[in-house]
Amino acid sequence: MKSARRDPGATVEVGDTGVKEEPERRRSYRPDYWRMQRERLRISAPRPPEPLRHTKRVDEVLAPVLGGMGLEDAFRVSRLHEDWAEIAGRPVADHTRPGRLEGDRLVVYVDHPMWMSELSRFGKGPLLEKVRRYVNDGSVQDLVLKIDPGRRPGSTSP
Repeated sequence: MKSARRDPGATVEVGDTGVKEEPERRRSYRPDYWRMQRERLRISAPRPPEPLRHTKRVDEVLAPVLGGMGLEDAFRVSRLHEDWAEIAGRPVADHTRPGRLEGDRLVVYVDHPMWMSELSRFGKGPLLEKVRRYVNDGSVQDLVLKIDPGRRPGSTSP
């Protein structure tokens, strides 16, 4: 079989065996293409930049930056606020809201003394486990239940 120039993405049969050859991969650096791009876009670099190999998710980068500014706890609490109904469950979320982090303790505001009593007796442990699973970094070790200063007992609006 004669060797001929072909499309790099094409699959070609080799000989009489019917075995197919994998498509060729393009080189990451083609001098002629780079030369054309340099002229067209007026780029001064002699070679193209290396491809990014070590990318990170935004939250992996954002958490240390916020920590350096002293805002990491506020970021965690804002995430808890957004997903509180999913974390705590709708019935509990209707009467509670996450407050602030005090060290490794999360303050949870409760809208009525009856709800606070019920949660402290029966619901604090399960709620703490749900919060720990959600946060998943060991920053919350305990919950502190307090009457919500922003709500009147029995009201459903903040």
